[in-house]
Amino acid sequence: MKIRSSRLLKLLEDPEVKRWYDNLAARSGWTARQYLGNLGYFCDCLQISPRDLVREGKKRCRTILLDWVQDRSTKISTEKNNHDYSAVVSWLRHNGIVIEPPVNIPQTNIGRKSEETPSRNRVKDLMERLDVHKRKDAGLMAYGGLRGESVGNFDGTDGLQIRDLRDFDLANLRFTRTPSQIKVRGEDGAGEDFGKWLSKAKHSYFTLAYGVLQQYLVESFVNRVTLGETLTGYSPVRGRGDGRPGFITSGTFYDTLNKAIHEAGYQLHAYQLRASFDMQMTNAQNNGLLAYDYSEFFMGHKGRISATYTVRKQLPPETLKEMEAGFLRATAYFDDPKSKKECPSCHCVLEDSDKFCRSCGQKLGVS
Repeated sequence: MKIRSSRLLKLLEDPEVKRWYDNLAARSGWTARQYLGNLGYFCDCLQISPRDLVREGKKRCRTILLDWVQDRSTKISTEKNNHDYSAVVSWLRHNGIVIEPPVNIPQTNIGRKSEETPSRNRVKDLMERLDVHKRKDAGLMAYGGLRGESVGNFDGTDGLQIRDLRDFDLANLRFTRTPSQIKVRGEDGAGEDFGKWLSKAKHSYFTLAYGVLQQYLVESFVNRVTLGETLTGYSPVRGRGDGRPGFITSGTFYDTLNKAIHEAGYQLHAYQLRASFDMQMTNAQNNGLLAYDYSEFFMGHKGRISATYTVRKQLPPETLKEMEAGFLRATAYFDDPKSKKECPSCHCVLEDSDKFCRSCGQKLGVS
């Protein structure tokens, strides 16, 4: 992401700060940008430059950090205190100064809010209050378990593309099967000629989209085409939103979705929607509907299934079929229980119009 802050650009005029920043950015652009801001804030408060801080030496630097942490512990959250401390320690380590023993950061309740995972009924009501594009954004998190960073990366140079939506017929703007895979690219690329990795853990994986999420995606694409946009397989699933081509940044994705959620009357933040997905997956596990390994894979966590997928680039057909059937059974915990329709054979959740089970092929309505 291009840095526009004059204060941060001033810091980067120091060649050694620039080397430190570039080294961090090689691993994570988000971390590099945050640490640069944290270091700048720390130095501004103490009225000292990063270079002068290094010149203070190891013992003096530890004393400065110890006093800083203790003083700030009564004024800011533990999380903010820890971020500032970690940035400064990273800068000092880059210059050969290791803070030993490490400074302990006091745990406080300042700025900490109690966060309740929204129920499926609250999520459903929220979806009905959002516009077509924000509903799709929220659905990707609440019904697909995706992180915002997988939809658009930190600097907006890459993101989820339409061709990452498997079994999607772009010509007719419809999905050809349910559930369908949403591919999240890792640094291994999973054998594809894709761009940068979008997986937080850097491994390739996929989650699944079923009826509700597929509907939200289609509605959003239809709206974009109606407004004159030409969609291709390389088009972003979530564009910038300002009329210009390109991917949305993860920060903007969260900010705009948070704003929409608050305007809809809910005091939630976007990431709680992913927590809702996780909770429903856990409920399905507890009721024997979905294996733990499959749930972890859909969440983008590393485990036995992700290891197999990373090495082989694909999963055995019988495993994939079992994962899809388990996911469809788990959708009972996303939908309103009064309106769910189940297959009598495999108990996966179906649409009212279905005449055949999408998982096992059982013909419905025939005794």
